[in-house]
Amino acid sequence: ERGGVLQVQEGGLPTVGVPAEHMAQVLQNLIANSLKFSDGAPKVQVGAVVEADGVHLSVRDQGIGIAQKDQARVFELFSRAHPNRPGTGLGLSLVARIVQACGGRVSLQSEVGQGTCITLVLPEA
Repeated sequence: ERGGVLQVQEGGLPTVGVPAEHMAQVLQNLIANSLKFSDGAPKVQVGAVVEADGVHLSVRDQGIGIAQKDQARVFELFSRAHPNRPGTGLGLSLVARIVQACGGRVSLQSEVGQGTCITLVLPEA
């Protein structure tokens, strides 16, 4: 077993205006990706801040990262930045579709070998 850490910001997360079953699917996909694309003991951090345009929720890892050339397409159906790892290429496309259907948006920041941070901007409850 690799062990690992999942950290959720102290004090909990703000409430968002997204159905619970959709939010569960989004978080499940993002955390699963963070675990899948980490070498060694994964460290995943989940946090959020309330801004004027909504709740900015982030899932950050210290995994293998995504090359700049692949970042624009990872939210497309069946697109995979790391074909040597297990997966179908559906997780991030599903996340993007759910978030957009709920009136939000999704973005990512990543550097190879330094990890990835997926940020969702979601409506407040």
